[in-house]
Amino acid sequence: MKLFRYLWTFRYSLTGTLLFNFCIAGVLLFSSLMFAMLTFKSGDFADLAAQEPSEGLAYDIMEVLSINDEGEIWVNNPDILSWAYDNLYSNLGFRIVDKNTNKIIKSSASDAVEYQTLLYYLPVDLSPGAIRLDSKLGPITGFRLQVKLQDRALYIDVARSDRLGEFAKEAVMPAIQASFKVMIFASVLLFILVSLISLKLTTTKIKRVSLDANKISPNQLDQRLSIDKIPNEIVPLANAVNRALARVEAGFEEQKRFVANAAHELRTPLTIIRTRIELSELPDALITDLLQDVTYMSRSVEQLLDLS
Repeated sequence: MKLFRYLWTFRYSLTGTLLFNFCIAGVLLFSSLMFAMLTFKSGDFADLAAQEPSEGLAYDIMEVLSINDEGEIWVNNPDILSWAYDNLYSNLGFRIVDKNTNKIIKSSASDAVEYQTLLYYLPVDLSPGAIRLDSKLGPITGFRLQVKLQDRALYIDVARSDRLGEFAKEAVMPAIQASFKVMIFASVLLFILVSLISLKLTTTKIKRVSLDANKISPNQLDQRLSIDKIPNEIVPLANAVNRALARVEAGFEEQKRFVANAAHELRTPLTIIRTRIELSELPDALITDLLQDVTYMSRSVEQLLDLS
């Protein structure tokens, strides 16, 4: 019951309002990511991802191209790439094509059976840029890069089969989607937790201001709210309260001075009245009554002086 009452009042607090807004923003953000992940077709993802790796491989080959003294073109690939091109020739390959004659100058896996290589199904008359076509070995993706090497215009063609990608897509994508769901759920919880802690730390500084305000009493009107280490948004409010306290203090001091002056002004006339009553020839009963009234008035004046 206490927890319910606390939550009911918590929704009206600054922390509750900000936390609610943060949670709404976080849920919308992560829901959008989840929706995009679940609705985006993996084939479309493969189409988008195919060009960039192939283009990168083409630029890598361009960096290791050279011409020897006999005018022959050499490709000095790293060992790992050489192994991949030589042994995965049905799934990966590159070739160097003369731009002017469309003649293949050099290609990977030159010792393999030609029709078993991926390059066998790649036309020579391609346009520079991304490559995507079908073949007997499956869909081919790649990239044609136009380069110039010692005044020789060349094409660098990089091709790779989508069969490995399709296999990885069917095997890996469900696991990726499941992991992504868990990650989104954990991210939402972490987002809410971090937001709550941050808001608590912020509102703690505001609570210090309320504690300072509770310490101010009528006898301590000279105290002011401290504006050190409080949120900048609260500083104008604290300054306004301090100015209001200054006005209250000024009015209170003026009132005390007025009461003190009035009490001092009344003491002398009351003393004179007491003296005249005592020296008068009035009946004793009347003199007693008058002196009691003067004593009551004098006591009230003394109380006013004490208040001032």
